[in-house]
This record gives sequence, structure tokens and C-alpha cells, in this order.
Amino acid sequence: ALELQLGSILGIALDNCSCLREKIRLLHSLRNLIRRPVINYLIASKMEELVKSFTDEVEHITGAFHTPLIVLNNMPPNAATLTMCHIILQRVREQMELLKDIGGEVLVGVNGQRLVRLFTKLEGQFSDQQRQAINVFNQKVKAVTQEKFSHPVFYTLHPSFIG
Repeated sequence: ALELQLGSILGIALDNCSCLREKIRLLHSLRNLIRRPVINYLIASKMEELVKSFTDEVEHITGAFHTPLIVLNNMPPNAATLTMCHIILQRVREQMELLKDIGGEVLVGVNGQRLVRLFTKLEGQFSDQQRQAINVFNQKVKAVTQEKFSHPVFYTLHPSFIG
């Protein structure tokens, strides 16, 4: 009887959360309670809904950042673009870690598997874009310095000279 009441209260608490991040943190803070079969059964539909919503968010982010990053000649916009990418990826990564830590059946269903695939794709996509943006910026700086100065400012060392 106590577990039924706790499950109902948790369901109401999940309904009252205003955003996905709050719902995930609530579930994470009560992860030991969620592992009880009765409570897990009572909130299973809400957890599935949460995973589907988070999957949709990650899919939207992946689609929005499908185009390559814009790298300008001056550093601040480039740094802002890279920082924005890093912050978004960290925010999604933090929520994924919490969901994984909750355990149980959260990431087992079809939506959970889709979420894991999309997250992996997003991580790869962002890291590729960050690496590409940094390389483009480095090439632009090298070109400008070689054009303006008689000696290059940046030297590329052969791997045998390093370490």
C-alpha cells in the first residue's frame, strides 16, 4: 500500500516538472525507489514518455547542427561557436549519464535504443565539427601570418621531434 502511494506521488511529481531536465533529475534522485517493481510499474508509461521526449530533443539538436559550423577569421565568433557546441554536448551528455545511472528498463525499449543511437551520432557529429572548425581556424591564422610576416609564427613539428 505504501509503494502504491509513493508511485502515485512520484507520478504527480513527474507531471508537475516543467522541463525534461527536472524530470530526469527527479528520477535520478529517486533511482533506488524507482527500482521497486510496484513503483516501476506505476510510472513506466511516464518514463517511456520522458525517454521519447528526450529522444525528440536530441534528434532536433542533431538536425539543427547538421550543417558545418561557420568559422570566421576573427577568434571571438569562432570561440563562441565552439563553446556553444561544447555546452550543448555537455548538457545532453549530463542528462544521458543520469538516465544511464537510473538503470532498469529506462533505455531498454525502442525509444531508449533510438536515444542511445542518436546520442552517439550527436557526439560524433559535434566532435567532428569542433575538430574541423579548429583546423580551419588554424589554417586561416597560418595563411595570414605567412602573408604578413617573413617568418611563420606557427611551426608544425614532425612527430619524430615530439616526445
